[in-house]
Amino acid sequence: MLSALALALAAAPAAAITIPALDAGFVTVAGGSAKGDGTVTAVAKYNYSVGFELHYGTGALGSPLSPMLRRNYFVFDLSALSGTITSATLMLWAGKLESADSSELYGLKEITDMATALGLGSALAAGTSVTEFSSPSSPLVLAAASLYGKIGDGPLILGSLAITHAMDDTFISIAFTPGGLGYLNGFVGAKVMLGGLVGSVLPPAFPQQPFGFTGPDIVAGDITTPKLVLGLVPEPAALWQLLVGLLVLAALAQRWPRRR
Repeated sequence: MLSALALALAAAPAAAITIPALDAGFVTVAGGSAKGDGTVTAVAKYNYSVGFELHYGTGALGSPLSPMLRRNYFVFDLSALSGTITSATLMLWAGKLESADSSELYGLKEITDMATALGLGSALAAGTSVTEFSSPSSPLVLAAASLYGKIGDGPLILGSLAITHAMDDTFISIAFTPGGLGYLNGFVGAKVMLGGLVGSVLPPAFPQQPFGFTGPDIVAGDITTPKLVLGLVPEPAALWQLLVGLLVLAALAQRWPRRR
């Protein structure tokens, strides 16, 4: 009986878990950000457009517009998880592809300094006033430029997808590579930021930007909130706890007097 239960538990499929994003946004090479835009137009606060598009040239609100690179990011809380992630998919509302090209290649990339990236993201998320983003030397403008440098600074590609015009205003799925799964497993029990960029951008032509006009509210029930869908196998210790519980129940059932 013990071996049969153990085999059954070992063969059990991974549980499917959906985790909504805690935060989302974009940052520019000059220090512009969705959070700064959100102090002017609230719906822009969680905009995760990415690629090559006009934005404030110095990163400060109100500065002359200039075409520049954007990178985007998503923050998820994996602190309640334990076990091994066996599959992972990032679910996104595609918004609009703003590009004369038929597609743009979007890739999720490794962030090597996660603690710093999360700290910068938290600082940006806490910004609520126009004045905090109004000067090139504002701490939050400098934080956005620094976060831009952190996103995708490692060589590992976590997942990628060619974004096409046919995907406009639909939900899309970006599956993680085996290497991406290994990377994600390193953050089980903690928070993780996923950063993305467009590798097919060829300046000076603009715009070359997927996910235009995104900017969902990150609240429970908003269907456009970015989501991470995981397949998770519990830790062996948890499986054995379940096994022991089943054995105890089986023993009690055998001892319980049967009614005639």
